[in-house]
Amino acid sequence: MTSNIQNIKNLDGSKEKVLRIECRNCYLYKKGFIDSKKCYYCLFNHIKNNVKNRFSDIYIESLNDSIPKSATLIFKDYFKQTKRIGKIRNRIIELREKECIYSDFSCKLPDSKKLFLSNEGELLDPIETYINLSSILNNLESFNIQDSNCINCKEEIRSYLIDILDIFESTLIVNSYNSFQGKKPLYFYEYIITKSHSPEKVRKSSNVSYFHDFSKDSERELIDTYTTQNEIYRVNIFTLKEMKEKYYEYYLNYEKTEKSYYTKIVTDILNKIELLYFDEIVDLETLIKLYKKEVIRILENNYTIDSDMKEKLSLYITIQYINLGKIFPLLIDDFIEEIFLDGPDGAIYLNHQRFGRCRSSILFNRDDIERIITLLRLYSGQKLDYSTPTLKCVIKNKYFYSRFSIDIKPINVADYSLDIRKLDKNILNVQDLLKFNTLSPDIASFLYFCILLRVNITVTGETDTGKTTLINALDFISPLEFRKIYVENIVESLDQFTFGKHQLKFHADALEDNENGYTKSKHIKTLLHRTPDIIFLGEILTEEQSKALFHCLEAGLKGFQTIHSNSISSLLRRFLDTFHITKSQLDDLGLVILMSRDQERNRRIVSIVEIDTLNHSFSNFIQEIFKYNPTEDKWELKRNLYELKTVKNLCKYESISEKKFIEYFTLYSDIFEFLANSRKISNQKLIQFFTKLSYYSSNPMRASNFWEDWKKNNKFFVESNNT
Repeated sequence: MTSNIQNIKNLDGSKEKVLRIECRNCYLYKKGFIDSKKCYYCLFNHIKNNVKNRFSDIYIESLNDSIPKSATLIFKDYFKQTKRIGKIRNRIIELREKECIYSDFSCKLPDSKKLFLSNEGELLDPIETYINLSSILNNLESFNIQDSNCINCKEEIRSYLIDILDIFESTLIVNSYNSFQGKKPLYFYEYIITKSHSPEKVRKSSNVSYFHDFSKDSERELIDTYTTQNEIYRVNIFTLKEMKEKYYEYYLNYEKTEKSYYTKIVTDILNKIELLYFDEIVDLETLIKLYKKEVIRILENNYTIDSDMKEKLSLYITIQYINLGKIFPLLIDDFIEEIFLDGPDGAIYLNHQRFGRCRSSILFNRDDIERIITLLRLYSGQKLDYSTPTLKCVIKNKYFYSRFSIDIKPINVADYSLDIRKLDKNILNVQDLLKFNTLSPDIASFLYFCILLRVNITVTGETDTGKTTLINALDFISPLEFRKIYVENIVESLDQFTFGKHQLKFHADALEDNENGYTKSKHIKTLLHRTPDIIFLGEILTEEQSKALFHCLEAGLKGFQTIHSNSISSLLRRFLDTFHITKSQLDDLGLVILMSRDQERNRRIVSIVEIDTLNHSFSNFIQEIFKYNPTEDKWELKRNLYELKTVKNLCKYESISEKKFIEYFTLYSDIFEFLANSRKISNQKLIQFFTKLSYYSSNPMRASNFWEDWKKNNKFFVESNNT
């Protein structure tokens, strides 16, 4: 095993030295680091030989990770003391070699071979040495001897041993070991290096959690594999025995036969990259671009590889070099919705768009979380410390668009936690939602009819039930000519400019009490002067925002918004009792959709209602239209759609007979039934289709003729549908 000192630059521009220990040529490499005593001795030897180089981090190749800075500090602290310990140890050896009158004979003192053997290697293992010397001192103190020469020697050696042990007990490593539950040195070293230890090795206590590595489960089963953006990483999804959660893993996307070759290239280039210096803070995208350019230069000068692999490798190596290798693959996986880390003893887990909750074996050490904290501080300009223990920050670049939330002590008992909400996750359109059984073709038909005639739609439900996903899917199929204005604290609406749609987006301050800021409620009140066809308000959180919303609805504006609740009745109570909305104002809500999620994490519409407060008590305000029946796994139509208050209000201004309404509803249901069963249609083609459908929908016959012609001209989908 070899080692070298690397100079690296952190995200904040500061410089540090890293002791990089390369294990690839060692015969123990494949056996794993943490169970081998020889590996620890080797590590200690490299630390001792480089302790004067003032490195701040240690990277171990076989771990594919840096050890915690706390462990680096502990080891360095000890090896800075070995010179003092060695000098005292040499005095003990000199007693035997130069001053003992019995030097030609066997020593009478206990443990004499250990005591007088000049073994520099023994000092490499701090805990073993400490244990051995403590044992020697105990044996020496309890040993009775009559010879006066030996008594004097014993007392002098005893004094030296006490001095040595005093030095040991002043070190961080011995102090940490003495408070450690498991008393075997190897288990202690494993703990401080990996911050975890198996319950088979160390007695489990109630306040210690243990990480289970599901990647080693023999009975897991591969159910899907795909690649991330630009095919850089390959993702595997596994089922786990007797668990609802799936298992998620990723790796650099290459042929298995090429793994060894590309691994050597990565190691070689990481050693050759030169640290870049900047006069000012550069954004993450620029940082990646500059280092990637340097990596490509090294690749082209040293290796012959195809352009596709060069692109993958250059980005992969860059991400490894700037120490984002663990989290970056998750950030560019479009199917991941949210990423969680609950504390230092846990592994990353996530919400997957297709497979629900997934576990992983991705562990963050203290250095990993510190790098993310530095990144967030740097790009947000916010503090994160004891007085301000929460930081929220949105980072957007060409690679990912995510909202980071991190909490530390004192509000976080486990030291730190991390929540990353993906804001650029894979677009789910109405066809996807039909295939996922989020809604039925009949529901989609009715909602599309309402969108064309600009009925207000409010989507409610608990966290992570798919509220924003639904309104994005509905917004996606709105008519091309609509002028749509968006007001959001965090932009979660889809960009539709590339499809030729009209979108005006406003960013609102997160805090509603910011008197001088651009709050959501202030933005909403100005919408009356901006002539929107549809407004997209995102999440309604406060009383002020609710009052601004109803102000717009009373003035005739319509659109989409979401609000958290566990039921529609609880939503109405909050409007009336908490937000002080009047009963009569509730009639302007239009349609209210309740979303829910079952135990399998399937998201679906469970109820669609309209609110009618005239001549009704509170218990009858809610007029149910569609309701999901879990026993039969289908939606039930509760009322005649044409008799709805919502439809009757439309008929005041539109010539829609019951016959005409049924024709529209039947046609749209047929279209959405087709989409539910056909092959996937691209977003571009889907928007083109609904643009033409909305154009021809001024007359049911024209719309029906268009639909029949479209099926004839798109037989690929028709044939797929029929099969």
